[in-house]
Amino acid sequence: MIANGMRRIITIIVAVILLAGLAYLLIPKPPVVDAVEAFRGDLDAELSTTGIVEADLSDVASKIVAPVAKLLVQENQTVRRGQVIALLDRSELLAHVDEATAAVSAAREDLSRAEQAVSVQSKQSSASIARAQAGLRAAQARLADLEKGARPQEIEQAANAVDQARAEADQAKADLGRAEMLYKRGAIPEQQLDAARTTADVADARLQAARQQLGLLKEGARPDEIRAARAEVAAANAALAEARTSADVVKIRRQEAAIAGSQVRRALAVRQGAQAQLDYAIIRSPFAGVVARKHLERGEVAAPTSPIYTLANLARIWVTAEVDEEDVSALALGQTVEITTDAYPGKKAYGKVVRISPIAEPKAVGRVRAKIVRGKIQITSSGLPLKPGMEVDITGRVPVGKDLVLVPNDALAQIGDRFRVFVVRRGRVYPRFVTTGLSNYDFTEIVRGLKPGDLVAASMLDQLKRGQRVRVRRQAGDTD
Repeated sequence: MIANGMRRIITIIVAVILLAGLAYLLIPKPPVVDAVEAFRGDLDAELSTTGIVEADLSDVASKIVAPVAKLLVQENQTVRRGQVIALLDRSELLAHVDEATAAVSAAREDLSRAEQAVSVQSKQSSASIARAQAGLRAAQARLADLEKGARPQEIEQAANAVDQARAEADQAKADLGRAEMLYKRGAIPEQQLDAARTTADVADARLQAARQQLGLLKEGARPDEIRAARAEVAAANAALAEARTSADVVKIRRQEAAIAGSQVRRALAVRQGAQAQLDYAIIRSPFAGVVARKHLERGEVAAPTSPIYTLANLARIWVTAEVDEEDVSALALGQTVEITTDAYPGKKAYGKVVRISPIAEPKAVGRVRAKIVRGKIQITSSGLPLKPGMEVDITGRVPVGKDLVLVPNDALAQIGDRFRVFVVRRGRVYPRFVTTGLSNYDFTEIVRGLKPGDLVAASMLDQLKRGQRVRVRRQAGDTD
């Protein structure tokens, strides 16, 4: 009987356990939801957009009109400052330089002849005046001697003067002979031969005058001789006046030399201009950069109004960011941003926002028309080989609020134009409408409806109902 009783008890216990297990399996269990506490923290607006690398563009054109002979660089090619990038046809320009050089040589030869003429004329004029002055002095001395009469000492001096004049005449005659021989050989110009003849004539005239003077002193002066001596003085004065007019010829020769000098300077200026035109046929890059566009081909005519290339200045590169209108709060002047590109994984550049467009511009994205705000980003440091036209990714943060009540965006459900959360209390959830403020990609400010420490559901929001029992799986909610 006892054994039968024990079996009955065991059977009952087993049955109870089985029924309890079956009930556990059949009764629905509360769902597991992620939950997070509302907390106080700072909120940053997160910038995540794309941009285009840009640079200062400069057209490179020729200063002259000439056909393109060679194009030495192509589009997207990097160039150095001063690098030769194109050559124009120089055949006509070279001919102009040769003509100008020949004109300079001719002008210099004319100037040399003019300067030589000035030198010769100056010497001849000086010699003529000297001869005329000497003749006048001799005539005046003879007249004075005739009028005073001769003394023994004067006769002796006259004899010595004859000897001296004879020696000078002999020397001048010998010099003339040598000059005639050198002239026939072409060793001296005709002007020098004329000067030698003049010197010989003067010396011979002095000799004759000295002889006459000696004879007169010995014979004594007659009235007619005195009259003749006076006439000689008058003639000598006239000869001196005529000789002095040769100085005017010297002035004319100097004027001619000055004109020849101005012709040389003019020819040099023309040659300098022709050389400058020739130098303009070599086109150089004005700065280090990249060839953005090639406008002309070989054989086409280059002109100041027709650029050959458009160059992008690598020393002045920036990025133009395109920010969606609703995300513009994440863009601020002076903000530091990070720049990356899929073409160079692991490499970064950094920049600073220096300008934000005051207007939002429409932009078509597929079939959707959106509005964007453009921002200019100045590159501050770069580990990227940025090139104009390259598309880059831009990220950054800008503080928009401090000490705010925040919840994750996953804890919010939008109902029409209102936002709702599910507050978790004693294992059950209760819906509550809240007033939101600032937000970013991760968190939203709760202006009214929650306080720090309130626990809210962060998953399965579309499946929860008022008062529903839930099992909570906590998550960290702090922005840090």
